[in-house]
Amino acid sequence: MALFLKITECLHRDIFYNDGEVFKTSPCQTCTCRQGSVACFRQECPAVTCENPVTPRGQCCPACDLGTPLFHLVLN
Repeated sequence: MALFLKITECLHRDIFYNDGEVFKTSPCQTCTCRQGSVACFRQECPAVTCENPVTPRGQCCPACDLGTPLFHLVLN
């Protein structure tokens, strides 16, 4: 008699993930747990047209720095 076990978890960097769970390992990389295996994909960034693009903390893709606002509008 054969015994088949359904794999429902993945182990990635000492963390368990459920089958079908999607998780980020870095701002630019998204991974998916599928039947005990982890598949990761790097996010592609659109082209930036400014001279000095900046990548905001926690973000993957660079963006044009629009500068510091001169004032902050607060609506009550």
